[in-house]
Amino acid sequence: MTQTLSTSFSQDARRGHPLWRTVRSLGSLYTRAMLAIDAWANLPAVRPFALGFIVSGLLLSAGIYAASPWYVLLVNRSNSLPQTLFLLDKTRAPGCGDYTAFDMPRDARFYRGSRMIKHIRGCAGDIVHVEGQRVLINNQSAGLAMRRSSNGQYRLQRIDPIVIPHGKVYLAAIHAQSYDSRYASFGLRNTSELLGTARPLF
Repeated sequence: MTQTLSTSFSQDARRGHPLWRTVRSLGSLYTRAMLAIDAWANLPAVRPFALGFIVSGLLLSAGIYAASPWYVLLVNRSNSLPQTLFLLDKTRAPGCGDYTAFDMPRDARFYRGSRMIKHIRGCAGDIVHVEGQRVLINNQSAGLAMRRSSNGQYRLQRIDPIVIPHGKVYLAAIHAQSYDSRYASFGLRNTSELLGTARPLF
């Protein structure tokens, strides 16, 4: 099911975001690597190619820096999703089936203040059903909720059955131990929290 969420991105998409530093640092790292290659490439026959790489790196860094208010590179550091690198498009509201990102509130139970990358598994009108610890959306499995955290320290409560209301989404990931909307402490998220559409690169 494809459904565009009614989140307004017009102002946020054109407003600078602190996480552009992540993109800028990646470009800076690339440039430093090219400089190292240039320092190593002392042979006259090799040096022009090294300089070409450096110029391309500088141009790439400048392009990414200029686009940073609207686009952000996100690195997935967990096993929750198979992809590692995402491009967050802050100009495009995500729909059901898209990947998205949001910032976990600082008063959350887990992952306080972390930027989470998730798959929009359910939207307004979809039915969340449970069978024991298994969570289903429109009768399709959305994962099995664990009773305790993976380290055994915390007790977990699965989400209750619900028809997803307007302005809410069910966020999920494919890993069995992923922390997502299958748990009550994560719950359905407000569409206003979503930062844009995250496109997997690899």
